[in-house]
Amino acid sequence: MKRLETICKAEKGGRVFPLFSQVKAARGSVSSSDPKLFEPPEGLPASAILDKHIRQLIPNENRSLDILQTLTADQCLKRDRQERKGKFTIGDQPVLAGLDHGNVLISIAIGVPNAALCKRFLIDSRRASDLREFIVARYAKLFEWLDDFRRRAISTGFATFGERRKYWDGLASSDLGKRNKAVQSAVRWMIEI
Repeated sequence: MKRLETICKAEKGGRVFPLFSQVKAARGSVSSSDPKLFEPPEGLPASAILDKHIRQLIPNENRSLDILQTLTADQCLKRDRQERKGKFTIGDQPVLAGLDHGNVLISIAIGVPNAALCKRFLIDSRRASDLREFIVARYAKLFEWLDDFRRRAISTGFATFGERRKYWDGLASSDLGKRNKAVQSAVRWMIEI
């Protein structure tokens, strides 16, 4: 409550203008000194807040992974999912340390850019790049299938999944930002996010 009161007191004209700290935070994210906007409440680790936020972005991770595994028949994904029945893990890779492996895989499969990965998982751009490279190389069959799905959606102007078909405004757009957003929506629709 004290933190919220501090933020409310710092409001001027409906906006808050924080003083950003030039000292890099321990976890590599942005930090502010007045008011403190980005630091977790005392006694609560940053990962707890982040995990809750990411679970809201990808509500049914197992269902999405089931769909990807079924559609692509990627044996590496199947093997990784069967190794640990309770929680999906990709192994003991340093690049994945401290991250939710399933959410990382789904985020990269959707086509989330590296800048958004940095913000979503509180990592630096170098690690996001390494992470994408590792995931795409490990699940080559999955990403080949997704690339083909994206190409078909762009060329036809709609996405198909089984007997279903859905059109998105922007799939045929010359504006790359609009097209990328439409393609991400198509992949999200396919894996039911």
